[in-house]
Amino acid sequence: MISKHVGFRLAFVTVLLAPLQLFSQNLPDLVAAQVELQKARKEALAPAKELQQLYEGELQKLRIKVLNEGNPTNVIAVDHELKNFRDGTISPASNEFPELKRLQALYETGLASRLQKASAALAPSLEAYRQKILEARKLLTQSERLEEALELDKKLPALGDLVSVATLTTLLKEHGVQPVLERPTPKPSILGDAKSGTIRVAGSVGGEPIGIPKGSQAEDAIQLAPGLSWLALRADGSTIGGWKWIMKPSPPNSRADRLIGYSKEAVVLQNDGTVHFNNPKVMETLDFPFDTKFKDLAIFVETAIGVKTDGTLFCNFGLPDLPETANRPRDFDVIGSKVGLITEDGRVYAWEKISTGVRVFDRIPSTPMDAVEIEITDRMLFVRTTDGSVKAFPTKEEYPEKIFRENMDPVRRIRAGGSRKLTGVAVEYLDGRWEAFGGFRPEVKEAVDGITQAIDLVVKANETSNFVVWIEP
Repeated sequence: MISKHVGFRLAFVTVLLAPLQLFSQNLPDLVAAQVELQKARKEALAPAKELQQLYEGELQKLRIKVLNEGNPTNVIAVDHELKNFRDGTISPASNEFPELKRLQALYETGLASRLQKASAALAPSLEAYRQKILEARKLLTQSERLEEALELDKKLPALGDLVSVATLTTLLKEHGVQPVLERPTPKPSILGDAKSGTIRVAGSVGGEPIGIPKGSQAEDAIQLAPGLSWLALRADGSTIGGWKWIMKPSPPNSRADRLIGYSKEAVVLQNDGTVHFNNPKVMETLDFPFDTKFKDLAIFVETAIGVKTDGTLFCNFGLPDLPETANRPRDFDVIGSKVGLITEDGRVYAWEKISTGVRVFDRIPSTPMDAVEIEITDRMLFVRTTDGSVKAFPTKEEYPEKIFRENMDPVRRIRAGGSRKLTGVAVEYLDGRWEAFGGFRPEVKEAVDGITQAIDLVVKANETSNFVVWIEP
């Protein structure tokens, strides 16, 4: 998904680094520091721009190769990537063209590394600029030019954004090339482009070893979702479930597009927007508009959030005061009576059902944070941003222990599960390997850390269940 708030970020950066017209004649050192920071930022981005040129060259070489092989499908795929690359838009990675997929992965990894190094290298220049602002603020205050001093004071908290990976990414976009950390993974669909694989499991559920029910066809799964243990959507549109029971299949000719959650049994979204509950008894107790069609939906037990086909946002226990951009969410998630959502412009909101209505979690910043993926548990909320970083916020009053380590590699996917006392989260790096953090038992962490490729993955870490389930290509 292309970031919709690039214009805002560029405008913000421009204002922060614009010539200080009110007093620039009296503060030449501050203007000079601005110029030096701009120059340093341009130099720091040089390796990333060089990588862009190399990537385009490799794409051209690949085009010649597949052209000589006489493969029209692959020629079109390379042309599509070249066009998107030059136009600054995004092309999903190809699952059927391994050579192109390998190039894209190498570019993602290399670009993320260069942007992180650029951000770190700019720290001294940023600090020099900050010191000049402090000196200017002091001079203005002593001269009783208080309004101008206060304007400078307002800029200090946001200075770090000037050299953040997100801002450097935006500057590359400004120059007409799109970094691909935002490249979306196509949602599983039985209509053509879904990749299937075999379900693998590790850990325990309810004190018993987790397993795959006897008689289940677990070799052609395309998507997973959490339930009492786990649920899976097969390539033919049917569903299966783990632990002690087998899910009822979807109705004939339903052509289920996505597995969207669990409410006593699997819930699937069909291609025409119809929501199908495999257990009809759910309709007797769940507060849900069963005759409404949805573009996207997430359900867990008795809580549901989604976007209707008419473009309006829906939550079955109510919505807090949200901006209009929430009607076009980048992502959302649900667990218990809690909901997390990312708006179109990258802001994060979360709320829960209480006896008097809804309560918003106010410890989550409402400012844009470039968020593109969200996972919520009973005590924590996790988001992944466009630069591949991960952030954690509490949904309980107490702030849990620190989960992630410093200076992590860029992340492509996150999966989380937990309870009031435990939280586990698994992250996928750009090269396909996974790593577990938080409250996983040793055997589960070992299993997650050993995964080098997964089509989909779910985890849970609570007092009675601690497991990972993944689809191995």
